[in-house]
Amino acid sequence: MKRSVALALLHVEFPDKNIVCLPDDDDPQEVIVELERAEDDSYSVAIALIQESLPHRNPGLVEAYLVEEGQLVIYIDEDMEILEQGGGLTFDADHVHWAIALSSEPARVRVTSRPAWKPEHNVLV
Repeated sequence: MKRSVALALLHVEFPDKNIVCLPDDDDPQEVIVELERAEDDSYSVAIALIQESLPHRNPGLVEAYLVEEGQLVIYIDEDMEILEQGGGLTFDADHVHWAIALSSEPARVRVTSRPAWKPEHNVLV
């Protein structure tokens, strides 16, 4: 499935949710759909479709990934972890990290961030 098709399907699945394309709308390598955010911004839950995210940090956040579909290689600093469908990982997002889907299809990942993720938290390295 092409990213443009996946993006269109997300708009159908989540018509009233904010969708963020990273690094930009023209060539999204990662698409984030915010599902839930605490009123006090203490956490947020999102679905991320990841083909290949760029190396970045999310200062001040702790992120928990749960792979809903596909397989994902996640790099955190010098470490690498392969996450299969149903697999998860929690990490300090202050560290440089990025992820790559292991197929031509984006991996679908449920991401919980504490405190809540905002686009300005995405600091490219």
